[in-house]
Amino acid sequence: YNGMVTLYLCLVFTSQGQYRPADLLCPETYVWVSIERCIPLLDSSRYARLHQDPDAGDARAVKDIGRALVLHKRTVMPYAIYSRKRKGPSDEAEVQHYAGLVGQDCVERILLYRS
Repeated sequence: YNGMVTLYLCLVFTSQGQYRPADLLCPETYVWVSIERCIPLLDSSRYARLHQDPDAGDARAVKDIGRALVLHKRTVMPYAIYSRKRKGPSDEAEVQHYAGLVGQDCVERILLYRS
């Protein structure tokens, strides 16, 4: 179950929706959407993309993996520098997967340990 849908089905959510402003976070674009626009969508389907702009993507999507912070040999450096210094097979696919999970903001603030 999506947490948003679970909340929607619960009576507490119904009472929380009476407070204004009340917004829900779109599970696909991570954009806040007014509850008035969300209720009809969730009434018709258990899962709904709440943000209606079809061109909108994930606001947290990774734009530049080279800016990911890496801790390697007690030194903090961007992934772009680490990948040039690294010897051995590339770990870019693994770092790309990590970055996709945490998003661009976090990838620039959290240190990824590399041995």
